[in-house]
Amino acid sequence: MMVTWRRAGCILGLVGILLAGLLIGFAYQAVTSSLEAEKTLHAYLVSLDLLTVYVRKNPGKWPTSWDDLIGVSPSTQSPIYHWPEDSGEFSRRVQIDFGLTRAQIAAQNEDNFSAVIQVGPNYGPEEPRIKMLLEAARR
Repeated sequence: MMVTWRRAGCILGLVGILLAGLLIGFAYQAVTSSLEAEKTLHAYLVSLDLLTVYVRKNPGKWPTSWDDLIGVSPSTQSPIYHWPEDSGEFSRRVQIDFGLTRAQIAAQNEDNFSAVIQVGPNYGPEEPRIKMLLEAARR
């Protein structure tokens, strides 16, 4: 009888260790995903700002590549990434549809905005900044 209780205790201990490992793994994944989403958010916000500044300074134009944005100074900087020094991180985390025209951008609204997409974990679209970009594109 003693051996049975000992065996049951070992099994319960192993199950407890496995469950703790799973919980730690899930927590690690959640924290990692959240940190990646935060980095993507910062790249996204500066990218929207870059585009807004570009559109205001270039009437009738929409950039055709990231290179068109290199000379643009954003009105805000991120505490994580700096433009243009970290341009590789921006292009890795943010997808801009450079094939669109300014008129196509102006025809979009906050709900169907597809010109700037966050790549990877993210917190969703930033409607106020999208609205600023769309208003600039419509001028």
